Amino acid sequence: MATQLSQFLSLLLPHLPGAPDVACMNALRRSAIEFAIRSMVWRASSMTDMVADQATYAIPAVTDAAVSQVLAVGVNGVWLEPKQIDDLARRQNWNTIAAALPTNYYTQTPGTVSLYPIPTTTISPGGLNFQTALQPLQDATTVPDFFYTYYAQTLVDGALALLMSTPAKDYTQPDLAVWHRQQFETGIAQATQQAANSFGRTPVRVTAVK
Repeated sequence: MATQLSQFLSLLLPHLPGAPDVACMNALRRSAIEFAIRSMVWRASSMTDMVADQATYAIPAVTDAAVSQVLAVGVNGVWLEPKQIDDLARRQNWNTIAAALPTNYYTQTPGTVSLYPIPTTTISPGGLNFQTALQPLQDATTVPDFFYTYYAQTLVDGALALLMSTPAKDYTQPDLAVWHRQQFETGIAQATQQAANSFGRTPVRVTAVK
């Protein structure tokens, strides 16, 4: 379920006399995006078919969200080792090497994952598993309900820090902007720890290809 960003305005506007709603909404959106990226508290699991001779896969989309980070990739529940493309590229003809099953993955563009070696096996349905951290879209008008339930004040602090540091406005308050930024940072740190405690450690993966 989703909560409208406009619902946060009742918490924000009393601190900002004369601030236009458009500026407030933009600040709330920026705050929500930074919060999600840094805390990684919004997560999703998804799957798709693994197809023989196909290296690159789009991570299934989540409504009103973008992938901010790939946390884990697995084949039939066996987690693969992440690799940097520069490490793989040290091997001759690395991007044509194939095997029955991959042992590694790497990312080149947001929202996609590539497998190494290229699998020669098809596993359907849902042989390829993803765990991802998500963020709101750049034009988002909603956030997940739990952002409002548990982290509303943190998002408001982030928005206040942005707005109060805007030069030459009726609501410009540099000292308070610094204080709200500190509160925002504290909220992110607490959410990051809560996410780590809730989701546990990164899954155990297969041995990396050297």
